[in-house]
Amino acid sequence: MKVTCLAIVVALACASSGQANVSLEEAWEKFQLEYPLGVQTKAEYGKCKSNFAKTHSMIEAHNSNPNSTYQMEHNRFSVMDDEQMKKYLGAILPTPSSSQTYLKFAVKALPSFVDHRQHWCMQPAKDQGDCGSCWAFSATSVVEFGHCLLRGTKVALSEQQLVDCDRSNYACGKGNVARTWMYIANAGGQAASASYPYKAAKGTCVYNSSMKKATVSQNDPVVSIAPGDINTMMSLLAKRQLVSVAFAIVRSFENYRSGVYTEANCQSNIRGHHAVTLVGYGTANGMDYWIIRNSWGARWGAAGYVLFQKGKNLCGIESYALTTNVVG
Repeated sequence: MKVTCLAIVVALACASSGQANVSLEEAWEKFQLEYPLGVQTKAEYGKCKSNFAKTHSMIEAHNSNPNSTYQMEHNRFSVMDDEQMKKYLGAILPTPSSSQTYLKFAVKALPSFVDHRQHWCMQPAKDQGDCGSCWAFSATSVVEFGHCLLRGTKVALSEQQLVDCDRSNYACGKGNVARTWMYIANAGGQAASASYPYKAAKGTCVYNSSMKKATVSQNDPVVSIAPGDINTMMSLLAKRQLVSVAFAIVRSFENYRSGVYTEANCQSNIRGHHAVTLVGYGTANGMDYWIIRNSWGARWGAAGYVLFQKGKNLCGIESYALTTNVVG
């Protein structure tokens, strides 16, 4: 996979020790083998390496901290700057109104651990590519899982249909998950990805009703959860209903590898907002976490997933939760 970098001339100055320089060079060589840069101008190559050096320094400092609850690693984002990274985000946050109604479950005993990652209805981790279509992937994962449970048939649904046809959103620009489910309801359904494959770019809408594989309720396609209502979010997961959420992305998240992700500062240097899907929850070493399905491919994080601190509204993760009613 080619990693494209901006053509900006940047001098890479290393003021660290010789041993640190060797470590950086070794990491840089390994990275290029795993993520080939393709044809690069000298300026592009210099920008890539400069970005990589900054990322490498961050990763080394973080992973050497004995108090860290998670580990980081290099991935395709290691050479990207803020503008490039925005292509991989794209969530428009819901806008609550004074008349908003919320789903609410009574507080009762719930399982201490729920994990749908290995459920037979769960699709393999998907990759949105450099298209800001996280909203389409988050919305689709909820429909896929619900359809499979309802019909007993596992089918991968088409995010490309949403990118091409949902005019209430902005294709690879950004989008809102609630609007997406309303589009699916109005369109009469969602096609299978086999008949409408993903291209990571906006194309001409070719969906027709004969392509329908799954449907959501036309009367009640969006089910909102009150900000901070963790009990209802957990209750839905315990009842095998996935939940779409959105949160603020900061630099540390991009290079997550394993462990429970925490972040001391989600209020500054926000890259953008990202839509993902809750597929479970649990506790590790006394820290509660959500199990989150991302849309950056299986090579990112823990095979495409991340354990994300629960109960602290970290980066706004518990402020924008919603689900849908799958009816077919």
